[in-house]
Amino acid sequence: MREYKTIKRHFNISDFEEEQDFLTSSQSDGWRLISVKGNKYTFEKSEQEAVSYQIDFNPNEQQRDEYIQLFVDFGWQFITEKNGRFYFSKQTSLCNENESKLFSDRETKAVMCWKIVKRKLLQLIPLSALMVLVSFFIGITLFTFRIAPLFLSTFISGLLLSGLILALYASYLTSFIKLKKIMRGDYQAENHHSKKSKTVILVIVSLIAIIGGLCLNFESFVFGGYTLENAIVTICAILIWCLLFALGRKNYRFMLYTAIYWILTFISAIISWIGVYTDDPLAFNLFLFVPTSGALSGFGFLFSNNLLAIGAIILTAVIAISLSSMFLIKIQKQQR
Repeated sequence: MREYKTIKRHFNISDFEEEQDFLTSSQSDGWRLISVKGNKYTFEKSEQEAVSYQIDFNPNEQQRDEYIQLFVDFGWQFITEKNGRFYFSKQTSLCNENESKLFSDRETKAVMCWKIVKRKLLQLIPLSALMVLVSFFIGITLFTFRIAPLFLSTFISGLLLSGLILALYASYLTSFIKLKKIMRGDYQAENHHSKKSKTVILVIVSLIAIIGGLCLNFESFVFGGYTLENAIVTICAILIWCLLFALGRKNYRFMLYTAIYWILTFISAIISWIGVYTDDPLAFNLFLFVPTSGALSGFGFLFSNNLLAIGAIILTAVIAISLSSMFLIKIQKQQR
């Protein structure tokens, strides 16, 4: 009786080398790839043997049959195709030194990477247009329903668009930089030192957002009287966190630090909400609420009611905790 298993694993199109290593390692453990659908890889139980897996990117569907036959003629077995990515395998014992990799030289790797870059650039056009429409719709809605005056509606819409575009392009820029290194032939998997350095940089940027926002909002946060400047600081702090999530979503240590910070923010905000509701200041909570929620106190300008303002902080914390937990689970699954 045949045995099958399905593994969920996410690889960006620029991660084709890591994806190849994952498939080759699975074959060494006795699991042969038979299909790929979305992020789900289906394997069939097989003998443990040395098999080389290779992925090529060919979006030209008109030449699909001729393209596959070209590799079949060289002894590669076609397995499946997903979004222009073609999966091939060949027993390592049947490969000579030059055939063990479809892209063993820099020039062929450069061709592969350039095709990926062109595909990603084409994806950016409709995504950017969609973000413009979304931000425009939100700005019009805020003004039409008199939620905010024209100036504030326009400003919020512009900030939202900037944050969305920044997060999108930051994600794509990471892939472009990686592809450029592969094209130069000097790309290597990140070692422990480089990962640690990235973690430190991400934490420093987050602390700048936290401490900087607290300092800018401190007077209004302590004495009341929130202004438009406080709201701008809060929106900027949220946009910085959106960028940090986009850049650090694959970094386990940073996501763990992020989850802890936002859990503390959530707890302190809940306690503060109870204190406002019961007219009890709960002074002991200020030592936690001030440093965790100071940068977000600009919600007090957007919502005239303190309960609603703190409720917005609670909602923000819930979203951040959910995102960081989701990324942590994904990272743990990929490390198994």
